[in-house]
Amino acid sequence: MVCYLELDEKEHVGRVRPKMTTENSMTRLCLLFFALTLLAGCANTETVARQDLADRKIEELGAASQKLSMRMDELSREMVDLKERLSKAEKTSRAETKSAPAPEAPAPKAVEPPPAPFSVKADKAEEKSPVEMELPAPAPRAAVEAPKPEVKDAKDGAAKVSPPPAPPVAPAPPDEPSALYSTAFAGYRNGKYAKAILDFEEFLQKYPDHDYADDAQYWIGESYFSQGEYEQAVVEFARLLERFANKARAADACYMMGESYEKLGQPDKAAAFYRRTVSEYPQSEGARRAKLKLKTP
Repeated sequence: MVCYLELDEKEHVGRVRPKMTTENSMTRLCLLFFALTLLAGCANTETVARQDLADRKIEELGAASQKLSMRMDELSREMVDLKERLSKAEKTSRAETKSAPAPEAPAPKAVEPPPAPFSVKADKAEEKSPVEMELPAPAPRAAVEAPKPEVKDAKDGAAKVSPPPAPPVAPAPPDEPSALYSTAFAGYRNGKYAKAILDFEEFLQKYPDHDYADDAQYWIGESYFSQGEYEQAVVEFARLLERFANKARAADACYMMGESYEKLGQPDKAAAFYRRTVSEYPQSEGARRAKLKLKTP
């Protein structure tokens, strides 16, 4: 009886031990899986954090690049404004030089006869009986002598009339084209674009061949661009390229057509005009700005 009990106990212990070993293995596997899950979660969190940091840096760089581009555009516009002032001053100087009257030659001074002697002969017929007339000494001259209308020559008695003084030169009338152009440009600078457009158009109607004609056409396009009317700006800049292809403003107009198309959401056309500006006007300010646009991704 005792032997059977001992055998039963041994069998029971043998059955329990494998069961406990299996449970321990499962526990270890669960712990290992949980640890791996935690590690994977930490790794994912760190990766996401790094990605977020990289995205923020990219956004900051993009914002900085956009600010830099806007500042460069602003500086370019200031340079164009300065160039406009210099060009206007130069053209005004040339116009004044052309319209200035030639200096008049000084009026010839009347030749005064030598001062009369203290005694003169009364008449040629009386030369045989010299009768001399005593003349008083001349009075001291005043600071300004009265003009002498005529002087009789001692020999032939012919009258010499002094020429009348030259009339005063009337002041030159104001340069109407320059005044009208200045009024129009002042309207543009003060943000009165609609009025500036009307004034520049009036200037072109009155003086289509003036030295400022290409400038007036350019600022019409700039006025429409500043108002956000990019399609009409394209029309005006194209008109400048058609009429004044060899003028200084052609390069700026070609570049601004690129900017106008860029604002209209047509990057291919914009790039085409940027390339045209660089190829046709390589030494211009517009070409320099176009190169920067072409480098921008």
